[in-house]
Amino acid sequence: MMRLSPFAVQPADNEDGLQWPSIVHIDADIESASRMERLLLDHVGALHVAHCAERGLRLLCTVKPQLLLIRVPLAAVDTAVLLQRIQRLQPELSVLVLTTAEAPDVVAVTTTLERVWLLQEPIQTERLLATIAQCLQCCEQIDHLRLFPRLFMNSPLAMAITDSQRNFIRVNPAFTQITGYTQAEVLGRNPRILSSGKHDGEFYRRMWQILEENDHWCGEIWNRHKDGQLFLEWLNITTLRNADGSISHYVSIFADITQRTAAEAKMRHLAQHDCLTDLPNRSLLHDRLHQALLQAQRSHGLVALVYIDIDHFKNINDCFGHVVGDGLIVNVANALRSVIRETDTVSRLGGDEFAVLLPDVGSLAVAEKLVGKLLNAVANTYQIDGHDFRVTASMGVSVFPYDGREPDTLIRHADSALYLAKNEGRNQYRFFDPVLETHTERYTTIQHNMHKALQANAFRIHFQPKYAMDSQTIVGLEALLRWQDEKLGPVSPGEFIPIAEQTGFIVELGVWLIETVCLTMAQWRASATPLVPVAVNISPLQFHRGDLQVVLSQALARHGIEPALLQVELTEGVVMNRHEPTIIALNRIKALGVAISIDDFGTGYSSLSYLSELPVDELKIDRSFIVKLAEPQHLADKRLTAVPLALIDLAANLGLKLVAEGVETDIQADFLLANGCHVIQGYWFSKPLVAEAVPDVLKRYVGKPSNDT
Repeated sequence: MMRLSPFAVQPADNEDGLQWPSIVHIDADIESASRMERLLLDHVGALHVAHCAERGLRLLCTVKPQLLLIRVPLAAVDTAVLLQRIQRLQPELSVLVLTTAEAPDVVAVTTTLERVWLLQEPIQTERLLATIAQCLQCCEQIDHLRLFPRLFMNSPLAMAITDSQRNFIRVNPAFTQITGYTQAEVLGRNPRILSSGKHDGEFYRRMWQILEENDHWCGEIWNRHKDGQLFLEWLNITTLRNADGSISHYVSIFADITQRTAAEAKMRHLAQHDCLTDLPNRSLLHDRLHQALLQAQRSHGLVALVYIDIDHFKNINDCFGHVVGDGLIVNVANALRSVIRETDTVSRLGGDEFAVLLPDVGSLAVAEKLVGKLLNAVANTYQIDGHDFRVTASMGVSVFPYDGREPDTLIRHADSALYLAKNEGRNQYRFFDPVLETHTERYTTIQHNMHKALQANAFRIHFQPKYAMDSQTIVGLEALLRWQDEKLGPVSPGEFIPIAEQTGFIVELGVWLIETVCLTMAQWRASATPLVPVAVNISPLQFHRGDLQVVLSQALARHGIEPALLQVELTEGVVMNRHEPTIIALNRIKALGVAISIDDFGTGYSSLSYLSELPVDELKIDRSFIVKLAEPQHLADKRLTAVPLALIDLAANLGLKLVAEGVETDIQADFLLANGCHVIQGYWFSKPLVAEAVPDVLKRYVGKPSNDT
């Protein structure tokens, strides 16, 4: 037996997992309707039976079948009127009329109505099923034929039909919208009127060859709008053939992808370039480095990779903000661009880190000359946001094949050379040396072990007294971080603090320092030790996070420490800028009752009038000025004494406390005392003390003078 073809509208599933149509059957004869139900039951999704016309019409509205079977005659019903009524209600419905004899009125109606078929009884099962299938198939074809004109006219894709000679015979509105040409303007003309001139004859020859062989071609093609503008389209061409195989028409469908392609190109560019400088990013640099190494391997050439850091960029960024920092990065990027060769690549890796790829350098001498040009290009004074900045850079260089044959190896070695250039004073370049490997390994080890040390409470705090020479008393302490690593041994703060700042770990370390200092003071208090203010050094990164006030207040409250017993030391560069967030943060700290000290004062370019406006309590003369006064003859050199004397007068005029750092000799101490700086720090009085030794010293030197200095 023949099954009906699957039909997509409101299907029902049969036991085979396929989908079959639902049918409404109108038959006044109950016995006849039952026979039809038994006959069709296994071949349809659902069969709904009505024994009168009105019931059948109601079913049509609720069931929405794909086919209506009507067995006529129906009592008191004009078949022609019923069919016309059904067509008005559901014009898309297929109707199969079953009749027992010739019915001229029914035949006349079925010949004038679309989607209505006539089948005379007696009816064989195979014939009935075949007719139902044919009805549904014909209706589907009718739907398709009706759909195409609507699709053609309303498609957002441009569509064009040409004859076998490739001349236009019809285009849709989307074609006009994309090309600017109406159907009247292109009718009978060849698509060559759209030619952009960007493709040669070989391109079109190959396109038509593929179309002839496969009856289909698709691809990107540039065409020209009526107004002369070029646009990129994605074009599909299909060949339509007659029954004898000859070409009848070509159908072209295309979309303007100019904007999409431009957007994709922009996205690719953004994915491979730095958004601030528009320089290639790390990913693109790595790809170009890989290609340069492949070329160098074939030509036995040299490739140099230069890693670059802006010297002291972090201080500038912290003090003057990201607007200035970003402006400086853009200026340095432009400086590097200005001296490279056409084949070179300048890349921004992030922050103030750049890299320059120098392929085919010819020799080490040429590489060194090119790197020297880069160094000199960066070294300049840049004016940004009303400030002048004298900027230099440090550079590390690795060379293929001497320092490695793989991209990652050359990158690692250039970074190691950069580390050496920075450690040796900055504003210079260094080529990779195998000895540098140990420096890089140590850097990585310190970075890793610092986290473990903090978790294991392995950091220690030493306290260096601030000694008032006139009263011979200790008036304060400075908390200094110390670290003894299990494998590395003692690690200098001058080594691990910069690494902590570079990695951001300094913030976590600073929170631990504040907490531990407050805890230690609480322990001293419990042992009846007289307390003095303890200063903690705050990194620029921690200060600019904006939560320092909260960290301080919570630690003080947790351990019951008076705010006046805690002091924060900030570098001159952090405090001495006019950015409103800095002033707000300083005032919040001051409002807690915590004193503020400016460390390393005199090393920057402070505005003295601005200093008087800040909530600062203390200035510290940097040790670099004190160390120059170690010998008697130094005191006669006004160039050496000018700055310390000026700072002493400044503090006195502003009513600020003053502390001199790095005092190690009697000559230094006597000079400072004689000129009005009474409080000093340094080995002349005491080296930094472990926490356990502090109580005895404080009990001895706090609140009463001692002759034992």
